Amino acid sequence: MENLKVILITNLIAPYRIPFSNTISKESSFDFKVVVLSERERNREWSIFEGDIKFDYNILNGWH
Repeated sequence: MENLKVILITNLIAPYRIPFSNTISKESSFDFKVVVLSERERNREWSIFEGDIKFDYNILNGWH
Protein backbone atom coordinates (compact mmCIF):
# COMPACT_ATOMS: atom_id res chain seq x y z
CA MET A 1 0.00 0.00 0.00
CA GLU A 2 1.28 3.47 -0.89
CA ASN A 3 2.08 5.89 1.92
CA LEU A 4 -0.33 8.73 2.47
CA LYS A 5 1.22 12.12 1.65
CA VAL A 6 0.50 15.08 3.95
CA ILE A 7 1.41 18.68 3.10
CA LEU A 8 1.09 21.53 5.59
CA ILE A 9 0.93 24.97 3.92
CA THR A 10 1.73 27.95 6.12
CA ASN A 11 2.90 31.54 5.79
CA LEU A 12 6.38 31.03 7.33
CA ILE A 13 8.42 28.72 9.54
CA ALA A 14 7.82 29.93 13.07
CA PRO A 15 10.05 28.71 15.91
CA TYR A 16 7.07 27.51 17.94
CA ARG A 17 5.89 25.30 15.02
CA ILE A 18 9.23 23.52 14.52
CA PRO A 19 8.85 20.97 17.39
CA PHE A 20 5.31 20.14 16.22
CA SER A 21 6.43 19.59 12.62
CA ASN A 22 9.46 17.57 13.75
CA THR A 23 7.19 15.28 15.79
CA ILE A 24 4.72 14.81 12.94
CA SER A 25 7.53 14.07 10.46
CA LYS A 26 8.70 11.14 12.64
CA GLU A 27 5.38 9.38 12.04
CA SER A 28 6.21 6.53 9.68
CA SER A 29 2.69 5.85 8.42
CA PHE A 30 2.71 8.87 6.06
CA ASP A 31 5.04 11.23 4.19
CA PHE A 32 5.02 14.76 5.65
CA LYS A 33 6.17 17.98 4.02
CA VAL A 34 5.79 21.66 4.95
CA VAL A 35 5.37 24.33 2.28
CA VAL A 36 5.98 27.91 3.43
CA LEU A 37 5.22 31.07 1.50
CA SER A 38 8.18 33.06 2.83
CA GLU A 39 11.38 32.40 4.75
CA ARG A 40 10.69 35.35 7.05
CA GLU A 41 8.49 38.45 7.44
CA ARG A 42 9.59 41.99 8.22
CA ASN A 43 7.43 42.21 11.35
CA ARG A 44 8.95 39.04 12.91
CA GLU A 45 12.19 39.37 14.86
CA TRP A 46 12.98 35.74 15.59
CA SER A 47 15.80 33.62 14.23
CA ILE A 48 15.36 30.18 12.75
CA PHE A 49 18.23 27.73 13.08
CA GLU A 50 18.17 25.30 10.15
CA GLY A 51 19.74 22.61 12.35
CA ASP A 52 16.54 22.55 14.44
CA ILE A 53 14.42 21.64 11.40
CA LYS A 54 14.16 17.87 11.01
CA PHE A 55 11.27 17.83 8.51
CA ASP A 56 11.10 18.18 4.74
CA TYR A 57 10.10 21.67 3.59
CA ASN A 58 10.04 23.98 0.56
CA ILE A 59 9.90 27.76 0.46
CA LEU A 60 7.75 29.39 -2.23
CA ASN A 61 9.21 32.89 -2.16
CA GLY A 62 7.05 35.56 -3.73
CA TRP A 63 3.68 34.01 -2.85
CA HIS A 64 2.80 36.39 -0.02
